[in-house]
Amino acid sequence: LLRRAAQLHRERRDELAKIIVREMGKQIDGALGEVDFAADITEYYADHIEEITADAPVPIDGDGTAVIRKAPLGVLLGVMPWNFPYY
Repeated sequence: LLRRAAQLHRERRDELAKIIVREMGKQIDGALGEVDFAADITEYYADHIEEITADAPVPIDGDGTAVIRKAPLGVLLGVMPWNFPYY
């Protein structure tokens, strides 16, 4: 899903940039850069998902093992500056 989201940003780059030029008054170069940056960030997470979500061993005293397991809980909300809507 992450790779597909990045692919859609790249496929619709010009269209997405024009939206923030029209709605925010952002310069076209900055708008294109933001679309690219958002796609790059999404691809980064797709490329590193295994290490980001990997179990992390926890050292303990005595016998046994313990790990921190990361599991998705639902929708993620990020509050970002108004001037970087795709980021």
